[in-house]
Amino acid sequence: MRLVAGFYCLEGSTVLTPCPAGHFSPLSGISSISDCSPCPVGFFCNSSGLTEASGPCKAGHFCSLGSTDFSPISQSYGDVCSMGHFCPEGSGSPQPCGIGSFLPESGASSPSHCLPCTPGKYCQSPGAPQPTGLCSAGFFCSGGADSPTPRANSSLFSCLHKILEASTMKTGAAFWMHNLSLFHNSRTSGDDLRTDVLASPWSNTDHHVTLSPPSRQTDCSTFRGDICPEGFYCPVGSAYPQPCAAGTFCNQTGLDAPLGPCDAGYYCPAGSKYSYASLCPPGHYCPPGTPAPLPCPIGTVQSEIEKYSIITVMSFMSVKVYNSINYV
Repeated sequence: MRLVAGFYCLEGSTVLTPCPAGHFSPLSGISSISDCSPCPVGFFCNSSGLTEASGPCKAGHFCSLGSTDFSPISQSYGDVCSMGHFCPEGSGSPQPCGIGSFLPESGASSPSHCLPCTPGKYCQSPGAPQPTGLCSAGFFCSGGADSPTPRANSSLFSCLHKILEASTMKTGAAFWMHNLSLFHNSRTSGDDLRTDVLASPWSNTDHHVTLSPPSRQTDCSTFRGDICPEGFYCPVGSAYPQPCAAGTFCNQTGLDAPLGPCDAGYYCPAGSKYSYASLCPPGHYCPPGTPAPLPCPIGTVQSEIEKYSIITVMSFMSVKVYNSINYV
């Protein structure tokens, strides 16, 4: 009797028995089923009498030792790739998506299917099917964050400008680039970063901002977020800093809400860093929390010193009326 690879012959038997599905043998002359090798991980052996594996496991699935199917589902020898993981062709086990990413669907075949963590959230563990939670108060997570309190390298400062440039087009915020340049200069030095702010003193909607690009090309692919800069605040779950509301000020980093109203006698455009952001101009008055100067009523005047309330303006009106009566 001629012995054949892929088969075994029990002692004393005259019949060849094929190695069962899920096994193979490249050798001839084996005498027991235990001499048949289990199909290796990442491969499948879907018939009996094999001398080698039938082929690699299908992408989106994984095949553990002894698989009989190229795309197993809920089997002891393999399954569909689980959520938060990916399985290229020939996978013996699921590969987790990295920190800072998640994958809410099963059957992924490539790491490119892993999604960057949602802006405003963070993904702290590998193999996550969903984000871990919301970005912490006082911080912002711009996408792909792996911590609730991300901190950016100073070389990535211009990336924050790009994010805010897009967001402020929606919010109409003013002074944000100016405030960011001050924040940046307090943390770093030597970068060629210039910010010009041209602002009308009468309205917080007429600010024009020009930003010179950094002196070197910056790769923003690793930017994940940072502490909230001065002039901004970041509630829980912030995807980007929100400019301090008009009439309020934000003079600290890491705020989750404006610190308070603008001082009397001053007005604070959106994104103001100080409570005395802009001095109230002549002919106007500015109560506490003023977003833009209020014009004095017709027929009234206002002094340089006393310009913080309508009461002061009205007192000038009373004096004017009184004097007019006396001159009649």
